[in-house]
Amino acid sequence: MKSLVLALLALAACPPTSDTDDTEPPEGDADIDTDADTDADTDADTDVDTDADADPFLEGEIHYVSTSFGETVCDAEISLTGTPYTGECFDCDFAFYIDAEIVNNLGTKDCTLNPFYSYVEYGPYKNLILAFWEYYSLAWQNLLVTAYSYDLTPYGGSYYPGPYWRVVNYDDYTYGDVSSNGKNVTWTFAYDVITYDKSSPNYFLECTTVESSTSDRNYDGSWSTTGTVGIGAPRKMDVWSFTVDTTDTDRFALSIDTTDARTAADLVAWINDPKGCTVMRANDNFACTYPPPRNECPSFFVDGADPGTWQVVVYWSGRDEDEMEDTANYRISMNTTYNPKFAQVADEVDFFPVLSDVTMDIDGDVVVH
Repeated sequence: MKSLVLALLALAACPPTSDTDDTEPPEGDADIDTDADTDADTDADTDVDTDADADPFLEGEIHYVSTSFGETVCDAEISLTGTPYTGECFDCDFAFYIDAEIVNNLGTKDCTLNPFYSYVEYGPYKNLILAFWEYYSLAWQNLLVTAYSYDLTPYGGSYYPGPYWRVVNYDDYTYGDVSSNGKNVTWTFAYDVITYDKSSPNYFLECTTVESSTSDRNYDGSWSTTGTVGIGAPRKMDVWSFTVDTTDTDRFALSIDTTDARTAADLVAWINDPKGCTVMRANDNFACTYPPPRNECPSFFVDGADPGTWQVVVYWSGRDEDEMEDTANYRISMNTTYNPKFAQVADEVDFFPVLSDVTMDIDGDVVVH
């Protein structure tokens, strides 16, 4: 049975591929109402029997909160009422078409409620159904699923009645939990998703061809500074500025070395000129004082440097994470006759620019009567 759920998950991940669907649209409550009328006629003198045959109904509520970059976008109270879904639901405990009403929303005009978690219809997602299994094989308990139809007719496409099924939550889910007590189901759901622009790292500007350092030594000079950069995902970087004075020479050399055996890591670096252009990368140029599990340390030798404020970007290569501490300590050194005035520009910033940082928190509670 677990394979069936996985199949449903796969199906929910993409739209239907043809106009043909084996699942006919549910016929509403026709059969139930007919039975109820028949029973009412048969048992006209028995009010208890008539009441017993009444259709079940669902009522409940959802509190839906979402943020973007820490700012609240949605803060909605949603009232749910449901009428029975009578189609195939794979032995579910219950399933209801949901009528969702936004009772209150303290969010912004940009608030968009995800239909799978709010049961508020949006875009092509129509005829939303809440389905529940207290036990769905030994591997799934308190399984909460949203089903839907897919209507592309407003966009020049076709209507796909489905229903198509999407797993929303279950016991001990990574993003939440579900509990049930007979006809009462409560659940929580929470996630934080950060999306990165991986087309180019932060502090990297390729104005011309970026050279690779051919240096083969550690320029452990009289001027230095130390830093710590994070190991693991998402990758982080440190950015330092330094001054190049060309009064005596237009050459400079710079090294990044490890400072202790415990945090020794494979580090990589690049440098930016005073215009902000990335001019050189360095990796595996000399044997680190404290060797990482593999590879060497970066260093630069620049001839014909422009005077002004330069930058050096230091980050972990991404290798051997399982053998690393959470951070790596390092030392930046320059062998110059003047003070390069090291200053940290950015500490542990994201390696790639962040496109979006979205959170969603859901609290749901429904009762079947």
